[in-house]
Amino acid sequence: MSKFQRESRYTIFKKSDVFEALCPIEQTMILELQDKIKAHRKRKGKNPLECVVVEADWPEYEPTWATIESRVLGTTPSPEYFVYDSDGGFETFNNIQDRDKYAEDSIQGYLDDGWSEEVTTVCAGVITHKTIQTDLVKRPDIIDEEGHDESGTWWDADWGHMCNYALVAKTHDK
Repeated sequence: MSKFQRESRYTIFKKSDVFEALCPIEQTMILELQDKIKAHRKRKGKNPLECVVVEADWPEYEPTWATIESRVLGTTPSPEYFVYDSDGGFETFNNIQDRDKYAEDSIQGYLDDGWSEEVTTVCAGVITHKTIQTDLVKRPDIIDEEGHDESGTWWDADWGHMCNYALVAKTHDK
């Protein structure tokens, strides 16, 4: 699998920074350059550029990068957060807001009938480890009539491989 590389592909000016840091002439220059780039895109048949900017100090920053990485690599994003309660079981979430809303809804569900001891089972957290596949062995081409390979290992007719699994710490590359 190829490695995802973050790229600096855009130049962004926060409007409040432009108005605080630049004099009126420089502000006008920025707006004129922006108009020139918009006209260029239109001449090329491109749609106006619309973007969502997520600042590095926002809690959504790393999950947003994880989503982009998953799209580029064609993988499924690994959930970062969870909620558990004895009634609803274990649920995973890709962002804090969804996790917290689910947890609050779970708590409210227990309060419909007054106090329930089960409400204390509601817990939420961050997923720190994940299970990965290890020791992958593909099904050998030669299997005898009893289902054994050359080393004597038995293979079910439906198995395409054998493997083990291990719990490892999740990595959060920046």
